[in-house]
This record gives sequence, C-alpha cells and structure tokens, in this order.
Amino acid sequence: MEPARPPILIAAEEYQFLDTVYGSTPATVQEWQVANNLERLRELAALSPLAIVVDLEAACFSHTDVLNLLGSMRISAPIVLLAGPDIDKREQAKQVASSLSLNVAGTLRRPLIMTALLRLLKSHAAAPSTATAQD
Repeated sequence: MEPARPPILIAAEEYQFLDTVYGSTPATVQEWQVANNLERLRELAALSPLAIVVDLEAACFSHTDVLNLLGSMRISAPIVLLAGPDIDKREQAKQVASSLSLNVAGTLRRPLIMTALLRLLKSHAAAPSTATAQD
C-alpha cells in the first residue's frame, strides 16, 4: 500500500516543533507530518504535499540544507518559513529560496497558529498566478 500524501509537511525538530499550536481543530492536526531529518524530508516531500513549513530554528538540520534539498527535488508546493526572532536568518532563507525558484507563500512567526497557516495558504492559492514586473 502506498503511503498517504501528507497535506502539510513540517520540516522541524520533532512533533513538539513549536512552542504551542493554537487554533487547531482535530481534523487540521491530523493533516500534517513532521520530518526531523533530511532523509525523512526527502521521503515525505516526494509524496507531493499540499504545503511545506520549514522551521528556521530547527537544530536537527540547517534551513539552507532543507531549502537546497527541496530545490533539487523541484518541489512546487508552497513553502512557509516559520521564523523565530532572527531577522537575518529569515532574510537569508528568503534569498536562498528565491535563488532556487521555490514557491514561498510567506513567513509566519513562532508560535505557529494553525489558522494563520491555513489563511496564508488559502490567500496564496487565491493569488493570481501571473507575476508582473512589479511583483
């Protein structure tokens, strides 16, 4: 039996990857999987997740390695960068993702609020697909 497609893949330290998950319904919580090493990330990303959240504060791997892996896999899923207080790290991650032509939906701050994540993904999906020179 083929593994189920993870609707939301979270590249993070562990299941307790955030300080707290707020605003979650049981259905939403059931719809994500965590990858805490690059091998598991590769395995789950190959299943074409709906979206990928990259925890920039994860100690188990560097966000640059995660983004490079996703870029090498030509992942088209929207990517959300989960940011801590380090503004330089957030900007570096955005630059790396842009250089790899990754589809970054946006950045959210810790702790992750699931309703904010779902709202960001919904607005990203509703955005026009044609980019202008100004974009």
